[in-house]
Amino acid sequence: MMKRLFILVLATLFTVQTFAKANTLADRPAVKKYIAQISKEYKFNKNDLTKLFKHVKTNKTIIDKMKHPYEKKPWYVYKNLFVNQPRVDGGYKFWKKHLKQLNRAEKKYGVPAEIIVSIIGVETRYGRRMGTFPVIEALSTLAFDYPKRSKFFKKELTQYLLLTREQGLSTKAILGSYAGAMGQPQFMPSSYRHYAVDFSGNGKIDLINNTDDAIGSVANYLHRHGWVKNQIVVTAAK
Repeated sequence: MMKRLFILVLATLFTVQTFAKANTLADRPAVKKYIAQISKEYKFNKNDLTKLFKHVKTNKTIIDKMKHPYEKKPWYVYKNLFVNQPRVDGGYKFWKKHLKQLNRAEKKYGVPAEIIVSIIGVETRYGRRMGTFPVIEALSTLAFDYPKRSKFFKKELTQYLLLTREQGLSTKAILGSYAGAMGQPQFMPSSYRHYAVDFSGNGKIDLINNTDDAIGSVANYLHRHGWVKNQIVVTAAK
């Protein structure tokens, strides 16, 4: 009996260790190739990246959420998440609190304050829900375990590593959505690097803690993508 129990314990430990090793990324050929590539192209320290990915695990929940996104639900279901009284009340409070910066963004970029408020409200309930997944985990999972969009998420993973290096941020500490979007406006890393602005004028860009930067960055993003002032944004469909 004791011998069988001993064998069972050893088998369990071996299975757990094997799974843990398989669920980390650093030893995978595809990850090794990726590390070598971006180390050469962007002057990353190869050893530092290897150490980083040894602590990154893939997350099945992220894959499940990508396969069954809320956005695929019928409009009559989806709209109830956003078109409701708490969201309207929150928007009113947010607009009133940040009126000066919203007006400044509208004047500079031509994007109405209500559009900026609505986007931040839809994305994170005015900065209150910015995501619970480590961004490095989300992007790595989708880059290496979601073949359907692997190419896109590898690019975003690289943009994230560049962003954290440029901004002096902790690569492992930042939380975001299951798709790797960050901050109050939920910018993907590439959008964060290319369209986020220091709207507060404090010398750094922070879309997580600085609402002024979030407001200015949303307006700049739309402006850079061709927003035309005083043009219609919706029209009746026939």
